Amino acid sequence: MRILILTHERSGGMNLLMWLCKELSMDCYHEPFNTSSGPSNLLKMDNIIVKEFPENIKENCGVPMDDFISTFDYVIILIRNNTYETAISATFMRSPERGEGHVHNIYKVDNQWIEKYKEDILLKQKELEEKIKILKSIENGLIVSHEEIYEKKTDIEKIKNYLKMESTKFTEMLSNKYKLRDGKFGMLD
Repeated sequence: MRILILTHERSGGMNLLMWLCKELSMDCYHEPFNTSSGPSNLLKMDNIIVKEFPENIKENCGVPMDDFISTFDYVIILIRNNTYETAISATFMRSPERGEGHVHNIYKVDNQWIEKYKEDILLKQKELEEKIKILKSIENGLIVSHEEIYEKKTDIEKIKNYLKMESTKFTEMLSNKYKLRDGKFGMLD
């Protein structure tokens, strides 16, 4: 079985990837085309779950995106409905205030910081909305949202049905307590 998670943002997809890898006992690849260093035999590997961004596939994969996607049995498209909140986080990740710490460290932003970077946040929001349009145009995939997985929990059942998962043991991994912004524990490794 081959599963592909396509997303437009970093954090939520990581925990989804880790959850599925643990539930299904499969190997996982987090952004193998973030640089051109993905495994050369990724298109032929079985029993894998890959989380990637469409732009990384287009730029670094070496095959057209549609051809790459067609090599997977299941495609999960993860979006965020609240693009403004996502834009705040994405802007913070590129700001000097983030510092040099690991990208998966917990962080906080306040209203003063948001006001300081308001223009950058709005530009990032527009960029994210364009990326979501691309994701929604992909055929034959299950569209789920960060909010419906991590907050309302309704899309967990959609994923289980789509992948024909009879039972799960590790849904706690999808708890909002593992979020980065204003989180309690940070992301799972």
